[in-house]
Amino acid sequence: MSFLHRITLEPGVCHGQPIIQGTRYPVALLVDLLRAGVTADEVLTDCPGLTREDLVAAMMYATLLTTPEKNRAATGFDCGPADHPTSVGSPSELRR
Repeated sequence: MSFLHRITLEPGVCHGQPIIQGTRYPVALLVDLLRAGVTADEVLTDCPGLTREDLVAAMMYATLLTTPEKNRAATGFDCGPADHPTSVGSPSELRR
């Protein structure tokens, strides 16, 4: 199941960084917190309005950006139109 529809880019919010839809929480911040060892429960306590699905979406998005396109289908994160929000664009567009 994909939660990528929860990720959006809004030019006037957080300098256009990818955020969790309906919030001002940048995906990069959430991924950095989890990478630093903050637990999901701690993030959810400190960030009102976030859900576990939002954290999964942030990690899925980070995976998409760091997985070479040729390996994406093998990871289960093949970035087809049904799986990837049109507001964000394809990962290859984001790297430009």
